[in-house]
Amino acid sequence: YMDMTAFSIEVEQGIQDVTDNTSAGWREKQGNGFSNARGSIEGFVYAGVNGLSIGTEIAVKFILDGDVYWSGDGIITREGVTLAVGGDKAVARSYEFEATGELEETNE
Repeated sequence: YMDMTAFSIEVEQGIQDVTDNTSAGWREKQGNGFSNARGSIEGFVYAGVNGLSIGTEIAVKFILDGDVYWSGDGIITREGVTLAVGGDKAVARSYEFEATGELEETNE
């Protein structure tokens, strides 16, 4: 169990270099049709609860406002412990993840 205090999502379009001898000295690029997503999660993990670890597969659902949310699957790629809060009761943690497929934005 984790009390999330913040999250972020980045979605990007892949590009590929299409430079050739007609490019007049400038690199030319175009979209390759592939997208990628990554994000981060910050919050508190309480004593006696195992946090996430690098390599863990996760299902995410980040609610933005009421019925607007992002959801999908990912893998934890980075973990950080930022500070101890309240003695042994909670520890602030941060995680980064890479999507393993589409992160879908839903507006119900």
